[in-house]
Amino acid sequence: MTHVQLKNAGVLVNDEVDFGRTAVQQIASQRIRKNLYRQVFKIVFHLKNGRLIQAIAVSDASKEECSMSDVTVYRISAPLLNESAKGRHQMLADGRTSNW
Repeated sequence: MTHVQLKNAGVLVNDEVDFGRTAVQQIASQRIRKNLYRQVFKIVFHLKNGRLIQAIAVSDASKEECSMSDVTVYRISAPLLNESAKGRHQMLADGRTSNW
């Protein structure tokens, strides 16, 4: 769903995405009712030109149904790094990251 929403918003173009390198990381899951969980994922789309498109997706899920609500997608424009992380990663102006 994240891919579709970003594509519909004009952020992603299928021919430009290296789908084999797409990374999904669950960053939170919280029980909000019996058998209902709010889940938060970070998704990183690698473009063929080396740029990254990053997003956060939030949705509700149950054991019976993986999606019990609409998915809310937040595009990450530029992660803010603390002082200790600045030496490890640098977000380049064109959206790529560089490891020092």
